[in-house]
Amino acid sequence: MSVGALFDTGRFQVRLCFGLEELREKVVAGEAGLDDLALEVLKAQLMAEHIEWADLGVRTLRLDHVEPDGRLAFLLERATEPPTVLDVGLLVERARHDRLAATPWQALRAGYPGIASGPHVSVLRLAPAAPPA
Repeated sequence: MSVGALFDTGRFQVRLCFGLEELREKVVAGEAGLDDLALEVLKAQLMAEHIEWADLGVRTLRLDHVEPDGRLAFLLERATEPPTVLDVGLLVERARHDRLAATPWQALRAGYPGIASGPHVSVLRLAPAAPPA
């Protein structure tokens, strides 16, 4: 399957990815018809709702897959070198993403300044850099 077939939305968006994991996630999101800005805002909201994850060293969430019922399956990624994921995952209803995706992109970016810059969209843009080991 070509990348063009994955993103057959009638328009093309340039996105910058750092590493294979970010690229893999963009492909999974594209196959599921998810909006990447809405997905990153959803991650930011989930991180803010679960402040206890900071004690576990969680730095971001990674979209792993979409369940057959539409729920989004996330992995909790720790700020280790190299990054590691916890054995615990998180399932989120697709409707939560869809509500964000229905919000104008300008409003999403205004609510989360810094989450996107040019072609790079990532919740990691909001987080301080991982402390040195």
